[in-house]
Amino acid sequence: MSLLRILEIAAVMLLAILIGAICIRYFVRRRMQERTRIKADVGICSLVRVQFGDTRQWFLIRGKDRTNPVLLVVHGGPGFPEMPFAHENAQLEEKFVVVHWDHRGAGKSFRLFGRKPAPSIDVMVEDIRRVVEWLHQRLQIEKVYLVAHSWGTVPAILAVSRYPDLFWAYIGVAQIADLMASERQRYQYALTKAQEQGNLAALGDLRLIGGSSYTTYRQFMIPGSMGAKIFRQRVCPGFTDEISATSV
Repeated sequence: MSLLRILEIAAVMLLAILIGAICIRYFVRRRMQERTRIKADVGICSLVRVQFGDTRQWFLIRGKDRTNPVLLVVHGGPGFPEMPFAHENAQLEEKFVVVHWDHRGAGKSFRLFGRKPAPSIDVMVEDIRRVVEWLHQRLQIEKVYLVAHSWGTVPAILAVSRYPDLFWAYIGVAQIADLMASERQRYQYALTKAQEQGNLAALGDLRLIGGSSYTTYRQFMIPGSMGAKIFRQRVCPGFTDEISATSV
């Protein structure tokens, strides 16, 4: 068989795979849309892009009754949007107008080109304030309920502290209280377990970090990766993978 013929077959196979993937995605999306469709006449379902200063940010607004209280969701990460998982918490839409927000630099709000302002904690706090003020105008409401997850609890609780008149209540999920204390504990736990196991590779990586003052994402991930393997060993006694940081 000639090389040209092989390339033709490969091209046809790749095209078939691509078409199949597009069709599967289409039907999965249609099924999800039918499952989560807002059918009530008084409901709301909007995907909105809003310009806040130098960034465009996206919002998914859903609820069975647009007169219900508004619940603003501040996702974690940084950079881990929860908009794609809105259907998992669809029961909230029975009692609230739920606003899922992709923060600057995350999800649909990510900008591939152009200037990318650093999402500092103070910037995020002010973004929360701007978002709530925008919701006041768009939905004609007085205040919002604020729910935040993981890293999102850091700017969220500061926003509530600085601007309490904007919120009915605050709900923290996996609330961060002292980030640096948590990192020190995580590092010490990983170091202790590596010493107990005599894992020289993991000890080398941990000592190279030199503590919990990380300067790279890889350094940040090393103790977490080891902690996850320790957890798997606890809940799955047959799990025998060694705790190693070198694969991160």
